[in-house]
Amino acid sequence: MASSITSAATDRVRQVTDEEMEFYDRNGWVYLPGLISVSHAGRLLSHAKGLMGEDASNAKTDKPNRSEDQRAWFGDYDEPSLGDPVLSEYAHSTELGQVASDLMGRVPVRFFQDQLLVKAPAAAGGGPTTWHHDMSYLPLDRNGVAHVWVALVDVPPEKGSMRFLNGSHRLGLFGRSMFSDKGDLTQTHPKLFETLTMSPPLHLAPGDATVHDASIAHYAPPNTTSEPRWAYLTAFFRADALYTGAEYRVTRRAEGLEVNKVLDHPRFPIAFPA
Repeated sequence: MASSITSAATDRVRQVTDEEMEFYDRNGWVYLPGLISVSHAGRLLSHAKGLMGEDASNAKTDKPNRSEDQRAWFGDYDEPSLGDPVLSEYAHSTELGQVASDLMGRVPVRFFQDQLLVKAPAAAGGGPTTWHHDMSYLPLDRNGVAHVWVALVDVPPEKGSMRFLNGSHRLGLFGRSMFSDKGDLTQTHPKLFETLTMSPPLHLAPGDATVHDASIAHYAPPNTTSEPRWAYLTAFFRADALYTGAEYRVTRRAEGLEVNKVLDHPRFPIAFPA
């Protein structure tokens, strides 16, 4: 058994309420105001800029199949917690793991990955992130992946806060639309947008978060402001999920994974319960 994650200070991440758990189960996403404090978000931002630079020009990712349009969605830095102790303390805290566990039905969860996501102003290429979902790209055999997206700066709708298609997480896999000639879910699954409602525009303050199920359809509009949108994403998955062997950049770097076995590996430690 891989060792569990070390707990951070308990005042760093607030826990979710019963109402927030019910909302997440019903809609596939939830808004969590004040998940962390403004000062803690500022500290994470400082360390994020230490890795990526003030202008976020130091991207670090391994997504060779992205189109030019997709490369304009945001600049990203994969697995920053591997290189920065402050980001690691947050991403690998049992308190954050409990947030994911509670929202997924209080099941044991493993840490999966983390990313810094920086959407530049539209004038510098920060265009819209098209409608898609994440589950079809992941090498896991079952649903149950929570993405915790925390704002490190003020993120009003015009800066590119995400929108979600309510309840779409219950409708199965939609395929790898980003590799389709049609381009996104509005073209490959247009009836979704005729029958389901969209979440409202959100204004996130530093430290506010959204959490979304990997199976929910979502997008982000372009950043029409003059400043970059900084966010930190951490992902957790059910601890009993099995590895399918499908190509994915994070599992590619984890030697020794066995197909049809749980991902019992130091890269994917138990996040909650510790």
